[in-house]
Amino acid sequence: MAFTPSKSTVKDETLVEFLYADVKSDLECVPGIGPANKKALQKHGVQNTYQLVSKFLALKTEDLGVVEHCNAFFHFLQDCEIKNNRHSITKSIAEKVAISFPKLYAEIYFLEAVPEVPILEDVEMC
Repeated sequence: MAFTPSKSTVKDETLVEFLYADVKSDLECVPGIGPANKKALQKHGVQNTYQLVSKFLALKTEDLGVVEHCNAFFHFLQDCEIKNNRHSITKSIAEKVAISFPKLYAEIYFLEAVPEVPILEDVEMC
């Protein structure tokens, strides 16, 4: 199974609130993480939201495109024995990180008709 943004069950309002709020340490502040998922992550060494974001960033390599990067994080959640809301958690964290690192996530990369060439490649960044 692969990450599919459209399978996220997070309501738009909830995602927007999460995206524009300050990062809170409590994992349950991440859309899709409740008590069971929090316990599963903690069992695998992820104690707080900062560490979860860190894991997402740590999985990024020069060779991984947006889709592959998100799939790597999705599979990390699966390896942590998270059974529900993997799509929601992946999308929430990817979107949150994309605010600071715009080239790391854009849902458009998951649409079938999009060419493999990154659409943000021509944007000049500092």
